[in-house]
Parts: sequence; structure tokens; C-alpha cells
Amino acid sequence: MRSNLLHSLQQLHVDDMFGSALARLLDGTGDRPTWLVWRESLEHFGTELGITPSALAPFLDAWCLLYIVTLALDHVQDGDALSDPWFAAQPAAMQYQLVFSTFAVALHALSQLPAGGIPPERIVRLHARWAASITQIAEGQFLDLAQGAQQAATDTPSQALLTRYERIAAQKTGATFALGFGGVAELATDSAHVVEAASRAGLAYGLLLQYNDDLLDAATQRDRPQALTLERALCAAYPEASAQPAQAAQHFWRHVYAQYIEQFPVILAPLPSAAQTIVLSLIHI
Repeated sequence: MRSNLLHSLQQLHVDDMFGSALARLLDGTGDRPTWLVWRESLEHFGTELGITPSALAPFLDAWCLLYIVTLALDHVQDGDALSDPWFAAQPAAMQYQLVFSTFAVALHALSQLPAGGIPPERIVRLHARWAASITQIAEGQFLDLAQGAQQAATDTPSQALLTRYERIAAQKTGATFALGFGGVAELATDSAHVVEAASRAGLAYGLLLQYNDDLLDAATQRDRPQALTLERALCAAYPEASAQPAQAAQHFWRHVYAQYIEQFPVILAPLPSAAQTIVLSLIHI
């Protein structure tokens, strides 16, 4: 993946120092193995839908760039520990500059889609989907930050807080994976049913991933009282859960996971069986 990212930077004809800084951000985190798994899964998913890896590559490059820097931005804004010491050592202004510059690189990578190999109307639809997804992700991050500023996680004991947590998860991680799978389908086919199924599958997978990550990070998140976490949302909705928040979160996870697993065959039904298998292999978290 690194060579593809550097190629995108080279196509921008940027200053060497600027390009090197961007490359360090993109290639210097500990998250690359995970990204490679997701990129390969999306590529295989596209192959089963009938699009070649070479035709799909610019979109996959753009999507990976988007997710990497969205995650970095989330960590910077939440005050989380950053996995790359070089990036963590940069002043806050430089961190933001590198993140937003990479959003520009992602858009540039998307512009490299081979117009001769993909029907133009599909590319137009993909760009519209990209723009709508970016807006969703931005809104989700805004709601997350606004929630923390209001400290509603401790001041508002209601079911509404759990609903907001789920909405934020859907608009951030959910929207990103809906773009990943839905975007691949958008480029591979004109079938609205297939595109919708792929998007719904990506959304559901993103939500499961977010819930699971929050459970794994629960101990760290307890030190951030301003954050709207899964545990705090559950305790606000169900005050009796406050006695054992970790157990309540695990119970919620088992219930949600079972419900999603039951629904996935219905969601995936319009897709070819081999494409369904790729998605199902990912959701066994």
C-alpha cells in the first residue's frame, strides 16, 4: 500500500519536504496491517462483483487515506495517545495541517479513477457518494466533540444518550465502511439493489467494529470523563447498569452482535455468494 500512497503524493508535484511529512503520517502508524487486511478484503469484494483490482485501485487508495486520517483526527481531537511518536511530537497546528492535507490527497487519488475502464455515470455516482459520506463523517465528529463539550455523558441520564452514541457511531465508523463497500459496488455494477446491500453491510460492519473497539478501550476511556463512551451511554439509559458498567457493556455487545449476525444473511442476499462470504469472514470479530 505504501507505494500507492507515495505515488499519489508524487502525482501532486508537492515540495519534497511536504511530501515526506505526509508520507511519514500515512506510513508511520501501527495501524497498517489492519488497513492492508481491509484493503485486500475490499479488493476481493470488488473482484467478486466484477471489477478488476487495477480499475478499483484509486478508490481503495482514497478510502484507505480517508480512514487513516479520520482516525488520526479523532485521536488528536479526543486527546488520545498517538501510535506514531513522530506525529505525536508535532505541534497541534502541524498535526491538523497534515490531517487536512491528507484529505486533499485522498480526493486527488479518487480523481485517478480510469474513465476508460468504468462507465462515467458510475464515477459520477461514486463522487456523489464520497461527498455525502464525508459530510456524514464530519457531522458525526462534530456531534462527538459537542457532546464532550456539554459533558452530557454525566449530566443527562436518559435513553436519548444511548441513541446519540449509536448515531455518532453510525455517522463515523459506520459511514466510512458503508462508503468502502458501497463505493466498490457503485463502481462495479449498475444494480441499485447490490449497491444498497453493500452499503448496508458496510454500515453494519462499521457499527460492530466501533462497539467492539469501545469495549476493548473501555479502561482507557474511563479516564476521560468528557467522552461519550458505550459504558456511559448505557449507564445513562439504564441507571442500574452503573453498579457494573463493564458487565453491562459486555451484555449489550453480546445482544447486539447476535442481532446483527441474524440480520446479515438478509442484508447480503442481493450479493453474489462469494461476495457474501468475504463480508461474513470480517464480522466474526
